[in-house]
Amino acid sequence: MIFINYLKTSWRHILANRLFSIISILGLAILLGMAQGYTFDQVFKFFPFYPEGYGVDLMGVYAGWIITLALLYPLCKWVAEVKRKRKDWWLSYL
Repeated sequence: MIFINYLKTSWRHILANRLFSIISILGLAILLGMAQGYTFDQVFKFFPFYPEGYGVDLMGVYAGWIITLALLYPLCKWVAEVKRKRKDWWLSYL
């Protein structure tokens, strides 16, 4: 019974994390398109139908990842510290 409860809990965590990741990536893709001068309607489409010239080159992708990691590291470190100190139920979803 404990194993079944563990599986249910772990699947909820996995689904919550995946859903957040998908929403975040799609949001960033839309923001990138709008920053490049496209309208919301042009970039709020299935990715094969994005407008011509949308996106960045490989060096832009590398730079984006480095900036993202540099910005998120302090936040992740802070969340890890909060989770270490507190044992609230909702912290398991972070």
